[in-house]
Amino acid sequence: MKVWRDSNETTGCPFFGVHIYSDSSVVIRQLKCWKGYSGDHQKLLFGFYDHGHQDYPGWALRNYIAFLSLRWKIEKVQFLCYRERRGEPDLEKSLIGEASFAAPHGWDGSDYVPEIIGWEGEKAGDRKKEKILKPIDLDSLNPASQDEEKQVMHLKLMGWRHPSLVLNKLRSARCLVLGAGALGCEVSRLLMTWGVRKLTVVDGGCVAIPDIVKQSLYVDNDCGVPRATAIVPHLKERCPAVEVEGIQMEIPVPGNPVSKTKMSSVLDNCKRLQALVASSDVVFLLTDTWESRWFPTLLCANENKIAITAASGYDSYLVMRHGAGPGHNLSTEDALGHQRLGCCFCNDSTSFVNV
Repeated sequence: MKVWRDSNETTGCPFFGVHIYSDSSVVIRQLKCWKGYSGDHQKLLFGFYDHGHQDYPGWALRNYIAFLSLRWKIEKVQFLCYRERRGEPDLEKSLIGEASFAAPHGWDGSDYVPEIIGWEGEKAGDRKKEKILKPIDLDSLNPASQDEEKQVMHLKLMGWRHPSLVLNKLRSARCLVLGAGALGCEVSRLLMTWGVRKLTVVDGGCVAIPDIVKQSLYVDNDCGVPRATAIVPHLKERCPAVEVEGIQMEIPVPGNPVSKTKMSSVLDNCKRLQALVASSDVVFLLTDTWESRWFPTLLCANENKIAITAASGYDSYLVMRHGAGPGHNLSTEDALGHQRLGCCFCNDSTSFVNV
């Protein structure tokens, strides 16, 4: 081994092959000649200079095995962790072992990002602490993740002044936006500004030419396209991390005449809307007419969901929240009626007027 180390062939060559023949003779060769190896050797060790922990192989072994598998399709290798002490070979500290490598599908592709293993941590067990390996998260190097971090930076700065602002709850909140018109466009965009990343937008109309100047998210090419379909790419363009789903559906209005041919579709829309409300955390009522908010309001009260109504008129506007009052748990038990907030219909002292 010392002769091999001191020879000119070892310069810049930390990886090598060790051949042990049947007569106990040992020959060390460079890896580049691996395919040309021949003889009656009984054992082949893939060696490398190891400066790792005395009880464990160094990190270079991982890359070494991956190289052998990729280059020569070797799935099981016997390795030698060659170590030195004070410039002299230390075979007592050197390690010999066997390792297998099962390459995952597509791991050698240009788009594959392997899981990087980081420092060891301690996991508290029942009797003793167990050593575990913590993977390093490389998602912070992703350009999309960097953009997302910049977009929520202002929220984190606000959190310093207002510790009660829980950003994780805003991010995980499932918001249902009923109506993708002027109000729906602005509310959806502002929800993303506040860190909301799960949106479901419901609308039954199509983008018209007058909508281009009134509804901020649409452009000329969207004319004739359903609003629920057109709004999705515009929201993702502004925030690629948002999970948005557009659903084209007419919201049922109690009292409106329904023909026999449309009866089944209206009932299906009722069931579908009920399922959407049940699977959401917050519902925004932003439809064009006052009557179209009646049925979603009943569903929110039945499912005990937070419902927010927003409407704008020529000289006034309205924003109000339904459900449990501040400081109280969401509960269908209404022992004290004043603890629950009435909806827009309960609090309206005049007849219904479209806004």
